Amino acid sequence: MPTVPDFSVSIRPIGVVVSEFRDFTQRTDYESESMIWIRENLPEGLTGLEYFSHIYVLYHQHRRQEWQRFQGWSETDEQVLTMPLVAEPTCKGVYTTRAPARLSGIGFCVVELLRREENRLYVRGLDAFDGTAVLDLKVYIAAYDSFPNAVTPRHWSGRQDVMETSRMLH
Repeated sequence: MPTVPDFSVSIRPIGVVVSEFRDFTQRTDYESESMIWIRENLPEGLTGLEYFSHIYVLYHQHRRQEWQRFQGWSETDEQVLTMPLVAEPTCKGVYTTRAPARLSGIGFCVVELLRREENRLYVRGLDAFDGTAVLDLKVYIAAYDSFPNAVTPRHWSGRQDVMETSRMLH
């Protein structure tokens, strides 16, 4: 069996989220616009990004424990989450949810890139709070990143109506 490293990893953020999404009573609608401010010494790394319609945003879930308290969950490293909003009471392993309670504290989202202005990226659909540290960006390429035949368990979406887009699954 391989040995999983048991040490911390330090990552210097490349930017920060500027958004109206500030508290847990708000729901992410994936239609809201926000801005990602990239460190001033990194704009050359953004060269050509404006030609892509979508990008991945990796970020640090710095309010993870606050979210767990809001949900009434303990602040420990929960691996199984009670999901009260589904039709049948159920529990799901943290890795089978979209919950912002990742054990690693790393979140990611595919967003629509609306425009780039120097070191500012204006995006739609980012589910990170205002003030969230952005760890990395990666371009979304449909030929490699889209899997139309991917399988999702039917019960995963709970009581939601028929889904029109993949964003409805989030």
